[in-house]
Amino acid sequence: NWLWWVVKGLAAAPPYIGSEMAARALHLLVLHMHLVAVRDRLFRRRPRARLAAREHEAQHRHTQSHQVSQTPPAPRPTVPPRRMSQDLARRLHGLYSGEFGETWSRIERESPSTYWEENAILGRRDTHELLLDWLQPVVGRRVLDAGCGHGLLSRRLAGEGARVTGVDLVSHRVLKARGGQGRAAPTFAVADFKDVLVGSDAFDDVVIQEVMEDYTSDERLDAILAMGECRVPRIHLIFRQPGKWGGLIGPMMPEALLPTLDPVSLLRSVHLHTPYRLARKESIRRRSYSVQVVQFTLEAE
Repeated sequence: NWLWWVVKGLAAAPPYIGSEMAARALHLLVLHMHLVAVRDRLFRRRPRARLAAREHEAQHRHTQSHQVSQTPPAPRPTVPPRRMSQDLARRLHGLYSGEFGETWSRIERESPSTYWEENAILGRRDTHELLLDWLQPVVGRRVLDAGCGHGLLSRRLAGEGARVTGVDLVSHRVLKARGGQGRAAPTFAVADFKDVLVGSDAFDDVVIQEVMEDYTSDERLDAILAMGECRVPRIHLIFRQPGKWGGLIGPMMPEALLPTLDPVSLLRSVHLHTPYRLARKESIRRRSYSVQVVQFTLEAE
């Protein structure tokens, strides 16, 4: 096709340039034929060998997939819960004994001293409003507040008529929660929420707010496995996620608000290791503060 257009152009060209263009066209035609010959020599010389190599590769893939399908599934990793709870409690006591704990104490008292703490307080208020909407009708509902801290959420839910039990591994936080009780009096205890959940049907809902961020990957997996052994109808998981400007403002934020979790990895882990399925989720953002609120329900049997 391209050669036809060249010949057509030569026919329409003036005589004084026709000979030069014809020579160039002939040179291009020879070069094209040479390249075609080289291509045929390189890629079409051994079709049978290429076909045999492709068949061998396909057979190898089939063998590997067959071996994988025949391999029994690996057992679910288990960690002795009592030892994990003791180690976790010791580590969390150390974590919340310094400035890290003071930052969260100001946030839960809603007495901010920095711009970042104010954002967290406003964002947590929005989160609690959304959670109350999801828990309706809340009157008489049995709720476990896992990692209750100073009991801010527990008292809010109890004030709306829920029967709330708040647990936390850090004893001095539980003491402050008990000291802040008003007319609505939740029950507070120093305990690992995993030990309370396993084999229990005493609750209608479990709220796990900004707890998983303090866990290591093994501790997080242990908590998710414990969720899979309970039969609470609904679990509400609230965790901090990377914000839009996290990489830029991270060095300026307090250490207590820095840990975040990847939503995809966390939700996928819950899906793989528990019978709970995602019912709904929503993101809450207040400037530098960003959390995801997720509700899980038991898979229909």
